Amino acid sequence: MPGHDTSFTLVELRRLPNVGSDHFPVFAELQYEPSAEAEQDAPKADHEDREEAAEMIEEAREASE
Repeated sequence: MPGHDTSFTLVELRRLPNVGSDHFPVFAELQYEPSAEAEQDAPKADHEDREEAAEMIEEAREASE
């Protein structure tokens, strides 16, 4: 099992210069790359949604005249 979210890929990993500690600083550059399965599908409008949108457009046209 990975120790990080698999949506992130490693771009660069390097040890930085000693800063006087007993631990070395580490630089890690990750890139967010969600898998296709994790992406959401766009919402789909049903018949009622389309009718409501058409009515709102018509009302706005009439109001602008």
